[in-house]
Amino acid sequence: MKSTRQDQKKTKTLSQMPEEGLLGFFQQNGSRILLGLTLAVLAVLIVRYRIATNQERESAARLAGTRARADLDKLHQVLLSDSPPEALATQRDQFTAQVLANLSETLADSSDSDAPLRADAYATRADLYWNLANSPVFPEATTRPSLATKDSPETYLSEAQTDYEHILANYPDQLLDWANAEMGLAAIAENRGNWDQASKRYNEVLNRTDAPDMFKSAAQVRLSLLDRMRQPTLVGPYPATAPTTVPSVIAPTTTAATHPSL
Repeated sequence: MKSTRQDQKKTKTLSQMPEEGLLGFFQQNGSRILLGLTLAVLAVLIVRYRIATNQERESAARLAGTRARADLDKLHQVLLSDSPPEALATQRDQFTAQVLANLSETLADSSDSDAPLRADAYATRADLYWNLANSPVFPEATTRPSLATKDSPETYLSEAQTDYEHILANYPDQLLDWANAEMGLAAIAENRGNWDQASKRYNEVLNRTDAPDMFKSAAQVRLSLLDRMRQPTLVGPYPATAPTTVPSVIAPTTTAATHPSL
């Protein structure tokens, strides 16, 4: 009975306490109350900080992705130029490093929920590898290794294939990047002389009703050329049957997109 009365006293609200009781209560519990208030304020600040940090990271990831795509455009122009081997190799390596660095930042600072950004990052990297696989081969590179690419054409094709297939498996709803991946895989198949596989990839684009028209047109053109490309090539540098189609350059849907001719 005595303990029950003590419990009832403890349950009195602050408003029911006399002034002397309130003073005593705060004297006894003030440090705990202050600690609780401090922790509550810190929790609010931490949440706000995390939100601001995530927004900054997402913004940085988008900017890095845009820079990567812009540098890839420049690399493509360099590889098509008639620059001297030394200049071309220097610019090739410079833009390659910049693209890879920016894409690493994009993938590190973006979350899985941002599918368009991540899909485009993988597409950009795959396009980079495809371009490197089909970059000019200089005879001088046998004695001057700096003129050669870091890896072999087949290694770059395999890396591009991995990223394109990653897009198909994980981002099938990102139409631009999905179509870009299908066209890229078709181009890789053409590089390897696998005409049936190339045809299959082009038909995947044609058979998808919601695929962008620009990709359908390009796929139709490539299909019409496959029969001629099936003919054996007697002489020619690697790749012996290099396609004339470069995987399309597609920027994230959140940024201005550029689509060079396929």
